[in-house]
Amino acid sequence: MLDAQGRYALNWTFSFLIYAIVAWVLTFVLIGFLMYFALIIINLVVCIIAAVKANERIAWQYPLAIPFFKVEAPR
Repeated sequence: MLDAQGRYALNWTFSFLIYAIVAWVLTFVLIGFLMYFALIIINLVVCIIAAVKANERIAWQYPLAIPFFKVEAPR
């Protein structure tokens, strides 16, 4: 379970980094500022949910996360 949760967290971290870079590029057309605000709120919410699920021993998959690392189904 710990390995799966770590992979889900890394997938979200790399996805968040990509989304932040896209938002930075879009700041030149002024929509990026809204994306930054939305990203901060989404990151805060999903990290809190993931922490609660990890405390319950549940590997929770982050929404909007790009699957960079393969996560095996729990046995």
